[in-house]
Amino acid sequence: MSKYETPDYEVLIKEGEYEIRRYVDLFGAIQYSGFSNKSKELKMKKKLDIWIQKKGYKRQSNYMLAFYNAPFTPPMFRRNEIWVRIIGV
Repeated sequence: MSKYETPDYEVLIKEGEYEIRRYVDLFGAIQYSGFSNKSKELKMKKKLDIWIQKKGYKRQSNYMLAFYNAPFTPPMFRRNEIWVRIIGV
């Protein structure tokens, strides 16, 4: 049996047969509304960190910020998210 790995796939070859396994990335995310600012982002990052530790995961990347709405969208309808890649401990 041969085994080849790339960053995203693992290929196992066994006597003319092959099996491809895709690695799956896990992300932790938190969603919040309103206009985003540094203090709100910091507060949400801390909440996300607490959740990650409580569930037994470990942070694997920097935080990623996602803003979905146009600037003229009313604050109560705005959607923002913070993502971070996680791994099981």
